[in-house]
Amino acid sequence: MSTAYTFVRSVSDEDTLFAYLRALYPSLVASSFDGTAVRLGFSAALTGPQQTALNAQMLSYVDPAVVEDRTDANVSAFNSSSSALAGSAAFQGTWEDCSRFSSVRVSALSNAASAADGLSVQFGVLSPQADVTQTYTAEAGTSLVAVNAIAGRYVRVMYTNGATAQSSFALCTRWSRRSEAPIVQASARVADDSDCSLTRALMHGRYDSDAHGYSHMRLDEQSRLRVRVPCNFERQQAVSNRPYIQESFTYGVSADSTITTLVGAGTVTSSASRAVVASGAAINTSARLATDRLTTCAPGTASLMIASAAFTAGIAGNTQVVGGGNLVNGLFFGFNGTSFGVAVRSNSVTAWIPQASWNVDALDGTGPSGVTLNPLFGNTYAVSYGGMGYGCATFMVMAPAAAATNPSISLDDFIAVHRESFANTSASVGVLNPQFPLTAISANTTATTAVPIYVAGFCAFAEAEPSNAVMYALDANRSITAIAAAPILTLMNNATLGGVTNMSTVMLRSLSVAIIAGTRLLWLMIIRNPTQTNLGTMVNVGASSCVSYSVAAAATVTDTTGVTVYGIAINTGQYTVDLTPYNIYMSPGSKLCFSCSMQAAGTNLTAIAVTWSETQ
Repeated sequence: MSTAYTFVRSVSDEDTLFAYLRALYPSLVASSFDGTAVRLGFSAALTGPQQTALNAQMLSYVDPAVVEDRTDANVSAFNSSSSALAGSAAFQGTWEDCSRFSSVRVSALSNAASAADGLSVQFGVLSPQADVTQTYTAEAGTSLVAVNAIAGRYVRVMYTNGATAQSSFALCTRWSRRSEAPIVQASARVADDSDCSLTRALMHGRYDSDAHGYSHMRLDEQSRLRVRVPCNFERQQAVSNRPYIQESFTYGVSADSTITTLVGAGTVTSSASRAVVASGAAINTSARLATDRLTTCAPGTASLMIASAAFTAGIAGNTQVVGGGNLVNGLFFGFNGTSFGVAVRSNSVTAWIPQASWNVDALDGTGPSGVTLNPLFGNTYAVSYGGMGYGCATFMVMAPAAAATNPSISLDDFIAVHRESFANTSASVGVLNPQFPLTAISANTTATTAVPIYVAGFCAFAEAEPSNAVMYALDANRSITAIAAAPILTLMNNATLGGVTNMSTVMLRSLSVAIIAGTRLLWLMIIRNPTQTNLGTMVNVGASSCVSYSVAAAATVTDTTGVTVYGIAINTGQYTVDLTPYNIYMSPGSKLCFSCSMQAAGTNLTAIAVTWSETQ
């Protein structure tokens, strides 16, 4: 039985209205307009919900013939709602013909978060079905606005609530005849087929810390994007690709390039290409492994110290540290009892910053990198610091495999985790003396368990060769009359300088050798820390130099002791050698002996001149 429904309203284009409603109600068979009312005839009576929908559609229907005079936008009555949803409940809108519009804007606000991808804007290309779908996730108490270009003739909005029941909910869908720019999340991936509009863009960059939000990016005078690279004193950081300290433990712990200090039952051993630095199983025991060569940090430059290590789970009464430093000064990663963190040590006072208090990325899974650090596994730790006293130290960890899920991080990146600024905090410098060895220390105070640290390697880079190195030179001569080795000159890097512990490094720069008289074949050797006697009193080179020397005629040397670091054979004449490429150095407390011996008994009057630099 046919049924008719009458609506009092004016319509200028009856055919368009009929086509619009026929697509929604196939049982519509006729329509008429007498100037004041629209009469719609159906082949069968509509259900109650259908009548409600038809009433709303006739009320909100926009006549195309008068649309310019009426509105540019229209709020949907069938895809909007203010009814709060129960936990995990859903609102399902009604398919509507949106062919007369250019864009759809959906706004949602609720006290409870939606389900993942809970807001769904669905488009039917030619019929009311989900051919194209855009999904969004709404956060609790945060307004979500999504703008989409119309992707088909029909559209429907669905919203699925999260597990928490709503106490308030507002969902508004609005059609617009104007083309509006699509709005998506900042984290959304942009592809070639993403909706876009031609606009004047202002580029922004996101800070590591959400607390500071976004900042404008700028172009220079030649329209090039301005990018600030890591630098010191407004100069580009140019770290050499060749470390000046390198220490591995593939073949054990070298006594020639490292220093081992043990207290009580502490031990330093090697295992599986690692140095094992362990306190003893008793109170007041410790072990310290340090590189013989010291890091170099001069004003205006920076140093980068790197250590690869795996810690043991921290226990009360024990301290484990790896980094650069000694018992007086240093910058470390490690355990202070059971708490893992970083440490700044200056003038024997150590300040610990626990991992939870790191101010860049706590590496607990919630930071910018999304990485969770496990210090019981092997990791590569790094500290960068400058030599101005009131500068900054940056603590970093090389990105582990878990960082691969973060597209902004490469697996060979160092993740900055904490920055310790010494500026404007105290009249005292941040680290009393920033030149120290690369170090691993495990020390018990009250613990009675042996706690090992496993160290795979140390290395250090300098931003540039320090230009503050002071040059010195000495000459000496001696008549060589026997085959046995005889010292011509002995240099020592003093343990103290200016009344404080000396941490300066001495580097040999050149050596000149001449046979003044004699024709015997002569060997000149440079030996580090040999056994010597009768050196007499070592004479300081000068008040500002860390070097003292001996040219005592009665001095002797046992050339089978120590480490021979350079040798040259001379018959007659004079030779000058640039020693810089050989990296021959003296650490505080060490000596270099310039010793000569002959092929056969006779007399050679031999003279040498040595030039070196001191980085203080």
